[in-house]
Order: sequence, then C-alpha cells, then structure tokens
Amino acid sequence: MSKRNNCDKIPRRKRMTRERRLQSAASTDFLKTHQAKDTIRHYARRYGVDLLCAVTELRVLGMTISPECEECLKKSRKGRIEQKRMKQEKNIFPAEPDSDEIFAYIAGYTAWGLPYGTTWKELEKFAEAGKRLNRRPGVEA
Repeated sequence: MSKRNNCDKIPRRKRMTRERRLQSAASTDFLKTHQAKDTIRHYARRYGVDLLCAVTELRVLGMTISPECEECLKKSRKGRIEQKRMKQEKNIFPAEPDSDEIFAYIAGYTAWGLPYGTTWKELEKFAEAGKRLNRRPGVEA
C-alpha cells in the first residue's frame, strides 16, 4: 500500500488556483445554482478562500457587490487581525516577576498575602558559590 499524502485528504475544490476556481464556478453556474442568503460567505467556504478573495472572484464572475459591503468586510478583517495580535501579545509577554527590597524574585504569595521566593542574600550566596566552583586550582582570579 502506498502512503497517502496530506493533500489527498483535502477536497480538490479547496486546492484550486484562482484560475481553476473561476473555471469551476463558471462551469457549474455557481451564481445561478447557489442562491444562498450570503453568496460571498458561501463561495468563500466552498472554495476555501477568504472573504475579500471571494468578493474579487465573484465580481469577475459577474456578480455586483457594493463597495460598502467590501469596506465592511475589510473593517471586520482588520478587527479580527487586531484581536488576534492582542491575544498573542498577551500570551507572549506574561506579567514580569515581582521583586522588592527583600526578595530578588517573588515566586508567589501565601494565603495571608505574604510573599515568598528568593531573597537578595540567598542570591548573593548562590553567586559566591558559583564563583568558587568556576575557579581552577592553581589559578588566581
């Protein structure tokens, strides 16, 4: 048995180029046979394209689409892009760790609201121990 490609699982109409999509839609009389409430969205879902691409291709096929409708689609697309960017920024940059005059790093807070974590003194001890471990015998620093 031969190994199947991933593209074999995707329907052919969603793998078509623009030229092929237009040819397919024209040969099947898409505009006449698909009298959906929202033809733009239906075309976009059927051929796996975004809404603005669907508007362009439906205009080529002879459908009249108002410029207001296209502007509305552009605004909604910009809004979705902005929401996605904000969500990614929120996930990428978590809140910075806390520190104060006692703690170098505050890992969290107890049930009573007291901080716990690594103190500045402990951090200095770790740094001293690290320096001692990195020294070579017989070499003065």
